[in-house]
Amino acid sequence: MSDTFHSQISDNHLKMLFNLMGARNDVTFQVLTKRHMRMYSFLIEFKELITPNIWLGVTAENQAMVDERVDWLVYLKQEIKGFADKDIKIFVSCEPLLENLNLSKYIDKLDWVIVGGEKAHKKGRTMQYEWVKDIYSQCQKTQTPFFFKQWGDCEKKIKLSMQGIDNNLLHKIENTKEFPKD
Repeated sequence: MSDTFHSQISDNHLKMLFNLMGARNDVTFQVLTKRHMRMYSFLIEFKELITPNIWLGVTAENQAMVDERVDWLVYLKQEIKGFADKDIKIFVSCEPLLENLNLSKYIDKLDWVIVGGEKAHKKGRTMQYEWVKDIYSQCQKTQTPFFFKQWGDCEKKIKLSMQGIDNNLLHKIENTKEFPKD
C-alpha cells in the first residue's frame, strides 16, 4: 500500500518487484501510481518485465490529472503493444473524486474505471452524486467496466443532498463492482 514508483524506490527494487509479480501469474496485481512519468520511463526501458497479470493504473482526482496522467497511461499501453506486442490492462482510479471528469478522450482505451470519495478521518472533501453518475454513464456508453468503491467521509451529507434523484439508479451505481474482462 504505497506508490510503487516513488522516487525513493530504486530501479533495482522495481525490477525485483516486477519479477516477483510476473512469476505469480495466478495473482492479478494492480499497480496504481500518481507518478505516471516514472512508471512510463521505467516500463518503456524494461518492457520485458510486463506480464498480463500486472494491471497498470493512475489516480486522477480532477480533470487536470485526467488529462496529464491518463494520456501518458494510454500512450504507455500503445507503446508496449507496438514495441513488445503485449496487451496490458490499464485503469484510472478517480479517487478521491474532487470534480466532474470528462473521460471521453480516453474511455474507449481504458480497461477499468474506479470511483470513490475521500476517506480522511471525517475531513474528506465531498464527492457529488452528479459527478459519479456522469462517469458511470460514460462507462455504460462504452461498456468500460466501472467499480464504485465508496462515498467517503461525507456519505451522510451527500445522501442528504440527493433529494429527488432516481433511487434505483443510485442503488445500481453503488452496487456496480465490475472488473476488466480477460
